[in-house]
Amino acid sequence: MIPDGNGDFFKSDGEDAGVRYPDRMMTSVVGGYDVFPNDGMHFIDVAINDGDAITHLEILNDKILQFKKNKCYIINVSNPDHEFPEGVYDNAGIIKPCQIT
Repeated sequence: MIPDGNGDFFKSDGEDAGVRYPDRMMTSVVGGYDVFPNDGMHFIDVAINDGDAITHLEILNDKILQFKKNKCYIINVSNPDHEFPEGVYDNAGIIKPCQIT
């Protein structure tokens, strides 16, 4: 789980209505670091059903680096009402978080 500067927290491996989504990133309510509602609104799907689970999240200024096993996605979170992907990098994925330095 990682924080951004807007009071939101992000975590990978989302769950909604009892269904697990290993490639979904969940967002918290503002200021609620441990409150991730299953209301259909507090998640970010970048590349779903690609067979690649999120392995690590890292924050860098107003961007989240979402690592999967084979790719890295850059997600702009500067506006809490409109997160959007800025880029995707093939062959930049990781298997374990310790691979990020």
